[in-house]
Amino acid sequence: MHHTTPGWRRVAIALLLTGSAATAHGQASTPGKTGVPVEVVIEGIEDERLRVNVANFLSIRELASKPEATDSRIAWEHRKAEEEIRTALQPFGYYRPTIQASLERDGPGWRATYRVTPGTPVRVRTLDIQLSGAATGDASFHKLLKNLPIHVGEAFEHEHWEKLKSGITGLITEHGYFSAQIVMSEVRVDPAAGSADVHLHVDSGRRYRFGETTFHQTILKDEVLRRYNRIKPGDPYDAAALIDLQGALADADYYQSVEIEAGPDRAEGDTIPLDVRLRPRLRERWDFGLGYGTDTGPRGRIGFKERWVNDLGHKFTSDLRVSQIKTTLAAEYLIPGNDPRLEQYSIHSRADYEDSTTVENRLFLIGVGQKLQAGDWQRLTALDWQIERFRYFDTPADIMLLIPSVTFSRSTVDDSLRVYRGERLSLQLRGALEPILSDNTFFQVTAGVKEVWPLGKDMRLLARFDAGTTWTSDPEQLPSSVRYYAGGDTSIRGYEYQSIGPRNDRDKVIGGRHMLVGSIELEHRVVGDWSVAAFVDAGDAFERSPSMKLGAGIGVRWASPIGPIRLDLAHGFDEPGDAFRIHFTLGPDL
Repeated sequence: MHHTTPGWRRVAIALLLTGSAATAHGQASTPGKTGVPVEVVIEGIEDERLRVNVANFLSIRELASKPEATDSRIAWEHRKAEEEIRTALQPFGYYRPTIQASLERDGPGWRATYRVTPGTPVRVRTLDIQLSGAATGDASFHKLLKNLPIHVGEAFEHEHWEKLKSGITGLITEHGYFSAQIVMSEVRVDPAAGSADVHLHVDSGRRYRFGETTFHQTILKDEVLRRYNRIKPGDPYDAAALIDLQGALADADYYQSVEIEAGPDRAEGDTIPLDVRLRPRLRERWDFGLGYGTDTGPRGRIGFKERWVNDLGHKFTSDLRVSQIKTTLAAEYLIPGNDPRLEQYSIHSRADYEDSTTVENRLFLIGVGQKLQAGDWQRLTALDWQIERFRYFDTPADIMLLIPSVTFSRSTVDDSLRVYRGERLSLQLRGALEPILSDNTFFQVTAGVKEVWPLGKDMRLLARFDAGTTWTSDPEQLPSSVRYYAGGDTSIRGYEYQSIGPRNDRDKVIGGRHMLVGSIELEHRVVGDWSVAAFVDAGDAFERSPSMKLGAGIGVRWASPIGPIRLDLAHGFDEPGDAFRIHFTLGPDL
């Protein structure tokens, strides 16, 4: 018997059919209306893949839901069944099955029984894969040929054959072998001998190369866009490089559409020039928001972004946030680096006014920074000069600090909106020296880690730990902005916002030089996007040694389209904890 690839089209389609086809005893039937004329039973096949494929390929099963079918139609479909079963088994290498078919009256209807013994599958006797042309020097082809889905001596399955062909033809297209030819693509099956001879000969021809890149746009200088482009003239054609360039230009936020023309029809010899057509976004964007948090009360936000200030790609953002306890106005001027995908510089400023039960301060800050991406890690280096007025033991104090800082962070998640597995790490180092535009000397280290682990299909475990320590020459001159506080929605639930920390003689929290906070939470999905959770939080902000405060509770979670929404009912077990406190938060898990 001789089969070529096109002759298997019908058989390959059978592999794609899905559905339940069998009971626990190997019988297949389709429920229909009362008094169905046909019941179909399949026996003898233990392999679930074969049983499902046979059941879905039997056209007589369609009559089970058609009580109006005639006896002659049922008999005609029954006569087709044996050939359909044989065809359904062939994709798995079974070419010589034994089939016992019967059609009997069963009350008012019919019972069609098919007892099938698949037999022994044909096995690969010869595996003849030949590659010629420029692709013989391509590492991707070498990797594919070292990990073939077909091996001599194994049962021949059509799915593996199709996977082999699609892998090779996919690489041919992705790596620019546009003159490639399939010289031979054939499988010879000998059912009597129980063998299959596989032949695939491919001549890749030459590999095309990238030519010059031309950007079609009017808002930025070409030299800015070329810093996003990692494709050099003469580089071997690679579809992944085109996708990478398209994604980088889209992520830059200058353009709402990025189209790259780089098809073989544009080739000049074996060189393909690139034409990148870009349609800009609106230059300015305003954002408005209203919300509520148990820490902050009602809150509002107005944000402004100028996507490009000039043709060098500089950007400007400003943000005003107002709540019952804190108002912040921030602005930032961003400058792309030499590799703008990975590096950018900033000039930033911020003004804060906070008046809560524990903190009263005013702060103005101006600084410069550099953001650098290296793999999964991001490094943010900054030099900030700030003036702050705060209260320490009810005495107003003004302090000036020049604070250099460096922050390392990494966040890896499977889905940013609905994290099933993920991790967040952060480490910040900052300080000041009194002789250098500063009224105090201090050095501070703050670290944090949060993990999300799956526990089965519908359950997650979330763990969080944050720690910080500060050394200072003058504790009384350490402002509120660099002190540690604990308690609140994202710290220790069951306690008011920033209510945990060292206190003055009037029992007012003044913040501490050290901090330890941890949390364990178990979340279980109940239905749809709704989950319930139970948690325990513990920690303290302190001067010398911690006095750990414990909080615990239960909560409800909704995985909304804009991110997780959490509503928690928590109990604080230590002073100044609440008997019950409601916490409401909106934002990503990591």
